[in-house]
Amino acid sequence: MDLERARPHAAVADVVLLACGPWVGRPDLEQAFWDGYGRGLTGEEERALRCLSALDAASAISWGVPNGDHEIVERGRATLARLEVPAA
Repeated sequence: MDLERARPHAAVADVVLLACGPWVGRPDLEQAFWDGYGRGLTGEEERALRCLSALDAASAISWGVPNGDHEIVERGRATLARLEVPAA
């Protein structure tokens, strides 16, 4: 785990990288996480996760473009594309 951005924050912030990475296209992994965690997200946490994911995507793109990291730029763009779908 990368601790360079560690700080006090909402617990839902800890799942942003999972939701924007390993869980994409793998609902089984996400479900296994929540089963182990003991609960899913509240409605408020779901909305926060969407917002935090958008911020993470913007950060990835703004860092990746000037640094030539095409993989992180594509991850950011893919996250934004998924977020264009209205929340259920």
